[in-house]
Amino acid sequence: MRGLDSAMLADTVAQARRLPRLRSLLILRDGQVLAEQRFNGGPPLDRPVNIKSASKSVLSALVGIAIARGVLTGVDQRALSVLGSEAPPDPDPHLTRLTVRTC
Repeated sequence: MRGLDSAMLADTVAQARRLPRLRSLLILRDGQVLAEQRFNGGPPLDRPVNIKSASKSVLSALVGIAIARGVLTGVDQRALSVLGSEAPPDPDPHLTRLTVRTC
């Protein structure tokens, strides 16, 4: 695999194992699972977990990717324009002012 050889992957898992608060690790590339490990009594890997505030980082990265690919025009785009046909027919006035930035 380009950029990530088996020694680097093994080292990453070994370093993760030493983190006392880490409960699980899942590494994917192009949809292929490269590593999946449970640590410190973590839940089964097939069970969803609450990732708490990490979702903010993930969502901001996805917004950046969507802007770069032209899916979104920018963070000041109105959320209703993204919803398209899924938007409510008579939205709350607050929703009409909501932007990608303020979501």
